[in-house]
Amino acid sequence: MLVLTSISAKSTETVSSIVLPDFHTNNNVELSSFSGQYVYIDFWASWCTTCVKSFPFIAHLQKKYGDKNFTVVAINVDRHKSDAIRFLSDRVIEYPMLYDNAGIAGIPLGVKTLPVSILVDPTGKIIHRHTGFDDDYMKFIEEKIKEKLTKL
Repeated sequence: MLVLTSISAKSTETVSSIVLPDFHTNNNVELSSFSGQYVYIDFWASWCTTCVKSFPFIAHLQKKYGDKNFTVVAINVDRHKSDAIRFLSDRVIEYPMLYDNAGIAGIPLGVKTLPVSILVDPTGKIIHRHTGFDDDYMKFIEEKIKEKLTKL
């Protein structure tokens, strides 16, 4: 059974104004640069045990759908980048990783606890937002992604 921790997204909400540094290069990345594709935004931190459990699934999404007008964008909110670097040291990440040590990018998006995932359509509108992570959510969100990608 899917626990209803999802937050309904307003049809006018967009993520286009968010600009954060790339985790590795520190170059600014605008989320609007991903317009034209579906984007799964994952807010996470190294200390969040549920976030840690979500990493293999998120990698699966990118690998399976990354060539189908879809990408994952992870946003790390660790206060100390060294914590995230240590966490990522034994993981291969094949999608954009942004850094927000102040935790401000998620505030207008309703991010209050972690993990939070947000699915954005090709125009930048938020179409789904969810707090938490479990097996039921994995099934739900993958079906939602498949459904959206088959409508293209």
